[in-house]
Amino acid sequence: MLNQSQHWGKPYRSKMGRMKFEVIADLEAFYNLKEEWDSLYRAVYPNNLFLTHQWLSIWIRHFGNSRWAAILCRSKKTNSLKAAAIFRIKGRKVGFIEPYHSHFPDILCFHGHFPLSDIITFLKVRYRPRLVELVQYPAKLIIQQMIDSSVGREWYVLKKSPYVMRSIDVSQGFESYLGQKKKKIRHELKRKNKKMEKAGAINISCLQSPAASEKLFNAIEEIEKDSWKYASGTAIISSDVEYRFYKTLFDTYSKLSMAKGYILFKDNSPLSYVMGIIHEGTFYALKTSYKEKYKQLSPGLVLFFRIIQAFTMHNEISTIELLGGDARWKEELATGGSSYCTYALYPKGICSLLTVLAYRYGMPIKRRLRKT
Repeated sequence: MLNQSQHWGKPYRSKMGRMKFEVIADLEAFYNLKEEWDSLYRAVYPNNLFLTHQWLSIWIRHFGNSRWAAILCRSKKTNSLKAAAIFRIKGRKVGFIEPYHSHFPDILCFHGHFPLSDIITFLKVRYRPRLVELVQYPAKLIIQQMIDSSVGREWYVLKKSPYVMRSIDVSQGFESYLGQKKKKIRHELKRKNKKMEKAGAINISCLQSPAASEKLFNAIEEIEKDSWKYASGTAIISSDVEYRFYKTLFDTYSKLSMAKGYILFKDNSPLSYVMGIIHEGTFYALKTSYKEKYKQLSPGLVLFFRIIQAFTMHNEISTIELLGGDARWKEELATGGSSYCTYALYPKGICSLLTVLAYRYGMPIKRRLRKT
């Protein structure tokens, strides 16, 4: 699993007297920050694709919409970059970029020196937010305690929207992977795989070169037009911006031999796909879907089953991250999982107090009413 909380060590003592803040809200200026950002990333080494300058540049270009800001913390003495983070600015709501085609947002900073209090104070002065959201943060007691100790004097802290994100350990071989599954699930995975094989000739293509981009996205379009995601508006092809974003990702990372697009074909017709990026020993499964009319054959799960088998054989990676919210098929395939949530920070005052009380005491009542 990602060690997203790598900076949670000894309490951070405010160094605002020796630090200065800089705001970048222009894409060209962010491009020019690449060398410094990458240098900080390498020094911190969080092993997080979504904190790299390249990923963030592509995300901002497609989804920034002039409502983002890079907050930089620099040394007054040397002007060197000590911490950095990307925030979304929506009126008087400020927060990490949501899990909206990106994941694991965080403050990039040196271990043991987590300037949350200073950054939140800076955001409060500059943007006067009614709400600051730290989305997709580990739901661990130690982290909540550190947030409370950092900002609790001036902010109410609410822990909201908990969920589990699954992962798969592929470092020990395929039989070892199967051995980690319960007997019932192991039997079910094998049964679905055999059922697909009996339905007709199947083959799986792994597309990973820039020249394969057109073939991959033609297959994605054909699959998603017959998927539940298309009907719900969450497919890649549902939005021109999303389509361009994922195509840019594949085109960019395939040149670095980091992108992979897997397609399961039955009788030369594509039934399901998985698209992802390999980064520092982890395969991030960014997007996946299948044709709804072949649902009984479980084409999505069977494709992932084959992908797991291939990764365990080739020792190319150690972990597959099944990004996004939990689902039954993810639970069946996964070997582990971590809990995440949103920490919502409200500046202390009567309006915020009423909001916090309404959530803390109103939500349990609302849940009970739903069950009745």
